[in-house]
Amino acid sequence: MRLRTALRTKVVAPAAALLACVAAVSFTTLPASAEQHKPGKECRSFHWREKMPTYDTNMPPSEDVPAGFQANWFDHVYDWKTGEKVGTAVGAMNIIYERPSDGHDIEYQWEMFHLADGTFAAGSSFDRADVIAGNWITQPVNGVSGAYKGWKGTWTWRALFEIPDTAPDFEAVIKLCG
Repeated sequence: MRLRTALRTKVVAPAAALLACVAAVSFTTLPASAEQHKPGKECRSFHWREKMPTYDTNMPPSEDVPAGFQANWFDHVYDWKTGEKVGTAVGAMNIIYERPSDGHDIEYQWEMFHLADGTFAAGSSFDRADVIAGNWITQPVNGVSGAYKGWKGTWTWRALFEIPDTAPDFEAVIKLCG
């Protein structure tokens, strides 16, 4: 799909700033392996609800956005069971292309999680149809600082479409080992 000139040239400043952060953070996009979960390695698991109080897009959001759509956000992260706020997250996504074989949009997304004891980041591409359907998406996650520096694992998440016409909440399960 060829983008109209206005879509190619419109830039959302916060998205550019978030993407600059990605360039500053070096992390691999290889999935976690059995090597990372060997006995004797320290591991941590988290089960969260992410709420998105702030987001920005370069065009109106909808289920059927074209290649070139961008969004960035700030999330509050809550423990799934207790509801206690445990941290924050910032992220960005782009619809990078429409797959010719089936017309599905391919999305690239990254997110950086900030907890009191450290930071970790995740990012990869996937079929946006899975997000719209509420399917689980799994992405690699890598420790950036603090207690998680050098740790690797998986971030598995899904959108919870409980409240129409607003940014949905997300359920997330993160497993990290160091």
